[in-house]
Amino acid sequence: ALVSVLNEVRACTLCEEDRPLSPRPTVSIYPGARSSSIGQAPGTKVQGTSIAWNDPSGERLRDWMQINQDIFYDAARIAIMPEGFALPESSEGRRQIAPAGRRPHLARRFLADLSNLELTILVGLCAQVYYLGGHAEKTMTATVKNWPAYGPAIIPTPHPNWRITGWLIRNPWFEHNLLPVLDGA
Repeated sequence: ALVSVLNEVRACTLCEEDRPLSPRPTVSIYPGARSSSIGQAPGTKVQGTSIAWNDPSGERLRDWMQINQDIFYDAARIAIMPEGFALPESSEGRRQIAPAGRRPHLARRFLADLSNLELTILVGLCAQVYYLGGHAEKTMTATVKNWPAYGPAIIPTPHPNWRITGWLIRNPWFEHNLLPVLDGA
């Protein structure tokens, strides 16, 4: 079943007309994975290589988790699934996520095959709002700060892109309280 869903995602052209690049979904999933990272949609560099988190954001995320690339990209250990499967930018340069009708269908099918999953890291506001639904707080900061309410199975984090640097300085509790929980995840 998992292979079927992966093939469906990789063959998807649902939003191809509105993208500057052809969709190249970046998904890495194996049924035995015990952890998962669900982020937003891949950026341009990731889109070009088809390797999830293959950019400075990925370096920061792996640093937060205190793991190296070999562990992070071992699909038998960590499933990597973006909330939107293709580059989230229209031909007009607007950032977007995958069409809402597509996300729930595929996400539910992927997650159903991950029976050993013990931890899901929801990276960024879009993934948090989608997967936490009405349990998400009003802001990303409040949701991340309330991480114990979702754990131990779900841990929300900010998106690790360069824009978060100021947020990290203003919120030292993230490094002191939450990052130790991600250690080796």
